[in-house]
Amino acid sequence: MVGKMTVEKEWLEKKLKSLGLSDVEPKLKNITVTQQCELLSLNRSSFYYTEKVNKKKQSIKAEIAKVFEKTPIYGAKKVHQQLLENGVDVCLNSVATYRK
Repeated sequence: MVGKMTVEKEWLEKKLKSLGLSDVEPKLKNITVTQQCELLSLNRSSFYYTEKVNKKKQSIKAEIAKVFEKTPIYGAKKVHQQLLENGVDVCLNSVATYRK
């Protein structure tokens, strides 16, 4: 038990410099992922979560940014109109939401 606590303490001291999910080492033999997440006060499920990227949404946001860079005074309606003229098929509500 004392050896286990020593290993955990040494590992935690090493990781205190920068806390985060990147500090969890899944292939570590001495301490399991569950114990590492517990020591770092992280949910284990957040360690396994991978964010899904919506490519269409990202491209629409990029187009909105381009229009907004050219004319920053445009509101959602004008940006929507400009996007339609540029060939981007998007609704007004999406433009308003993405601009936020």
